[in-house]
Amino acid sequence: MENKNDKYQAALEKCEQLIINTHKHLEYNKKMLRCYERKKRRITKLMEDQKYVRLRATMSEQGVDAEELYKALKSGKLKGFKRPEKEDTVEKAVTDNKENNENTEEEDYGNSKHFEDSGSTG
Repeated sequence: MENKNDKYQAALEKCEQLIINTHKHLEYNKKMLRCYERKKRRITKLMEDQKYVRLRATMSEQGVDAEELYKALKSGKLKGFKRPEKEDTVEKAVTDNKENNENTEEEDYGNSKHFEDSGSTG
């Protein structure tokens, strides 16, 4: 009887340790997700900024007057150049909620100690 109790106690301790490790995995993955989301926002912004840099450069090369282009856009003469609607409206809502995390320092998460023992019970 005592032998079974010892086996159950060892199994319980192993299970508790696996729970702790799983919580560490979750924390790590949440941090990584936030880092990747911030990186995606930064890259998207850089891409948008680059579009405007190229537009200004092309307008300058071609001698296009920015004010005349603006007037043509406002009057609806350039309707064929509209940007397609984004499909990620839900993602934008999630991103907007995470803007508070923007000021946190991005950390480097390489080979984490959290992934040392991820054995399964069974």
